[in-house]
Amino acid sequence: QMNTVSLSESLLVDVGESLVSPQTASNADRLGPVTVSREFHVKPGHEAQFEAAIQRLVDVSIQQPGHLGVTVIRPAAGATAYRFVYRYDTQEHLRDWHESDLRAELMEEVS
Repeated sequence: QMNTVSLSESLLVDVGESLVSPQTASNADRLGPVTVSREFHVKPGHEAQFEAAIQRLVDVSIQQPGHLGVTVIRPAAGATAYRFVYRYDTQEHLRDWHESDLRAELMEEVS
């Protein structure tokens, strides 16, 4: 476990051309796709370890049911924030992934 990362996350549901939080979307479970934006702040000197761990997480996550894609935005020079934006076709598929033991194991490596 790295203990070198701080994390913030927001969950959004696509409604037409807009992204809204599931709490404000009516019938959110029936809506899709769902977009998650996560930001990781990595302590200097731990970037290579973080990159390897996150690559394993991405490699497994893209194989999950309903996964629609992931974008990794690496920090600018001198910054520490990595942003991950990923999408699932339904909140149910996203929830299944987020609650899986496999994801929990992989997140231990990342954080």
